[in-house]
Amino acid sequence: MTKDIVETARTMVSEMENAALPLAALDGIDVILTGHTHDQFPNKRDISIGPVDPVAGTLHGKPAVMAGFYGSHLGVVDLDLTWTRGIWAIHKSKVSLVTPDPDPPMTPLQDTITQGVMVAHTQTLAHIRQPFPATDVAINSHFALVAPNLSLEILAKIQFDAATQLMKATDFDGMPVLSAVAPFRAGGRGGPHHYIDIQAGPLTLRDSAAIYPFANRLYVVRRTGAQILTWLQKSAQIFATLQAGKSDQTLLRDQIPPYDFDVLSGLTYTIDIASDQDRIHDLSYQGHPVSDTDVFAVATNSYRANGGGGFFEAPQNDILGVSATSTRDILIDSLRNGCAMPTMPKPVWKFAPMPGATAVFETAPHATAPDGHDNIRPTGRIVGGFAEFRLVM
Repeated sequence: MTKDIVETARTMVSEMENAALPLAALDGIDVILTGHTHDQFPNKRDISIGPVDPVAGTLHGKPAVMAGFYGSHLGVVDLDLTWTRGIWAIHKSKVSLVTPDPDPPMTPLQDTITQGVMVAHTQTLAHIRQPFPATDVAINSHFALVAPNLSLEILAKIQFDAATQLMKATDFDGMPVLSAVAPFRAGGRGGPHHYIDIQAGPLTLRDSAAIYPFANRLYVVRRTGAQILTWLQKSAQIFATLQAGKSDQTLLRDQIPPYDFDVLSGLTYTIDIASDQDRIHDLSYQGHPVSDTDVFAVATNSYRANGGGGFFEAPQNDILGVSATSTRDILIDSLRNGCAMPTMPKPVWKFAPMPGATAVFETAPHATAPDGHDNIRPTGRIVGGFAEFRLVM
C-alpha cells in the first residue's frame, strides 16, 4: 500500500467509528479485516445491499471478514493470486468463518505454550480475584435494557460522586449533576453469557471490570435541556417501533448495541416506543420539567464525549472536567474503600403504556424476572442460547 493511499484512508475515516465500507471503496486496498462491532461477516443472515454482499463476504467486491468476538471464530480469507507483468493480482477469493474446536486434542506445541504462560496466568487470576467488601445483593445486567438496573445505578453513583468532586472549587461548582451510564455487558452480539452476573458476597477486582470493562476516562460535559433531550431520543432508538394491540413484537433493534442505550441518572422520563422519533416525554429533574435552556453537568465517558456512537462531540468549552484516572479505576477505588453502594435501583425511565401490546426480548439463559416487575415474564423458549422473555406494555 502506498503512502498516498494511507494518507487518503486516514483523512477519509478520521471522524468515523466504523469505516470498513468506505475503505473498501479505495483503489489500492485489496482485502478488509474488520472488527469492533462483534459481528460475523460473511453470514447468511443479512441481505445484500448495494456494495455489501454478506453471503460472498465482500465489500465493494473486495473480500472482507469479521470474526465475531473473544475468539468465537477464526476469519479465513483465501486468495487465488496471479502474476502478470511483474504485478500480483487477486484472481478470485473465498471468505469464511471457522468455529474453533472447544476441546482440541493436546499437542506437544500446545503443552509447551501452556506451561510457558501458566505462571503469568496464575498470577493474573490471583490479581483479579482480590477480595473487596461484600455486596448483600446480587448484581446483574440481565434486564438493564428494559427496567431500572442495579449495575447501572452503582456506576451512576460512582460517576456522580467523582464528577461532583472534580467540579469543587471551580466555576461550575453547584451546577446540577447528572450521570450517563449504559449497559456494556447486556448480551447482544456478545452472546448469551455476555452479562454482569455477580452473586451476593465479597466483590473482586474482576467484578469491577465486569461493571466497567473499558479504560475510558470520566468526562464532565455541559449539556442544555435541549441537548439532553436529543441525547435521550437517540438512545431510545434501540427499541423497535411497536403497535398497540399487537402481541409478541420484537422489542430491540439488533443493529444497535446495548452500550448505545444511555440512561441519564438524576432525571426521570418516559419512553414512548409507539412513536418512531419523538419518544421522550415527561422529562423532569427533581420533579420539575426540564426546559430547553436548563443547563446541567453530565458525567459520562471519554468515548461518548468525543463522539462515540454518533451521539455528539462535546466542544472544548463544554468539557468541564476530565478525571486523572480511568472510570474503571475510580470504580475500583470506590469499591475497595467500601463506599456505600445502592442496593436497589432508582426509577429513572419507564415505557409509556401501550394497551394490548406485548413485546419479546432475549436475555441470559438463567435469568429470572426482576423483583417488582410482574409485567416481565419468561416465555419458556430458548433462542440462540438466550432465554426469551415477554414484556407486557
